Amino acid sequence: MQWLTSWMMKEGKGIRKDEPKKTGLALFFSILLREPWELFKLNLLMLVLSIPLVTIPANFAAASRICTLMIEDEIVFLWRDYWRAFARMALKATGWGILICMCLAICGYSAFIYAQLAFHDVAYVAPAVLTFAVTLFVAMVGVCLFALMSKQDLSAGRLLKAAFYSALARPFSIVAGIGFAMTLWLLHVFFYPASIFLPVVLNFSLGTLAMMFGAYRATDFALELQKSASSTKSAEKSASL
Repeated sequence: MQWLTSWMMKEGKGIRKDEPKKTGLALFFSILLREPWELFKLNLLMLVLSIPLVTIPANFAAASRICTLMIEDEIVFLWRDYWRAFARMALKATGWGILICMCLAICGYSAFIYAQLAFHDVAYVAPAVLTFAVTLFVAMVGVCLFALMSKQDLSAGRLLKAAFYSALARPFSIVAGIGFAMTLWLLHVFFYPASIFLPVVLNFSLGTLAMMFGAYRATDFALELQKSASSTKSAEKSASL
């Protein structure tokens, strides 16, 4: 494990002033190379704060805020920024987290039942595919919702509407982020016990970073859309007066 410690403690190369801003996968991998120690510490925080279970939504929301700051290339003071975000979003994140989990449980169980029936009767293939698609879309909306919470403090209605717009705007990148996070946990399961330290080292924080990265552009689009709509309404009200 000495190589892992050395890699995480190694001082970064820094960023040249004239270096062009990275985008896409280049940005994602640059974050991994630039912030390995912060990601490791964030992973430990997420691991510990997930133990009480009830704190998981607020924990995920706070970690989403940290990952968003990393994506925006902002300076991160992990301990301070994490707890500020945790305290600010705890109630809202818990409420939304419970609602999303309930929807996922209902849709996921329906997809499972229809999939079992589809093995015996092809008439159930279409309902199985449909319920699976709905389950995936609910997960996409949930990721976008937490990504939006990490960016702006929106009302419940505007937050949910923006999350729907985000999921529809760039579905493939969001699905890729969710798939990446799920792959980390599947690797942990398949290679256990050799992979016993994966959750301790990177599964929580890296999975969150991947999901926030996948939803980043989509949520930007939704926020710009809402901003344009608000500006148009304000202009129409001014013209009517």
